[in-house]
Amino acid sequence: MINNINSQKTKDRWNEIIKIFREACYLSHYNEKKNATEILEKKLPKMINDWQKNCGLEKEKYQEKINRSFSLEQLRVANAFLLREALKEENFQKDSNNKLSAEEDMIENEIERIIDKENFYYTHQSIQK
Repeated sequence: MINNINSQKTKDRWNEIIKIFREACYLSHYNEKKNATEILEKKLPKMINDWQKNCGLEKEKYQEKINRSFSLEQLRVANAFLLREALKEENFQKDSNNKLSAEEDMIENEIERIIDKENFYYTHQSIQK
């Protein structure tokens, strides 16, 4: 039972490390280098040190896990920002298309109104003659 508790605590610590690293990636992306650096140089080393004492991995293996996981997390964050930009662009194009459609509808309605006026005018002109 104690091993399960320690194992769960170790997993929880690892998940927290990844979460904090992800936060540093986001901060870095938003050019908040000071805050990102503080996390990377002060907060994470202590967390990693606490985790590695109980992770049950040899130094080479836990270093490999850290490097692989951090690389993957950096890629995830970069992809999230790329996806966000793509969605923004798509929404912009939809908004532009909607605005264009609205403008086209307005122009079409105006043309119909003018035609109706002219038809009304011509109809009344011919009745008066």
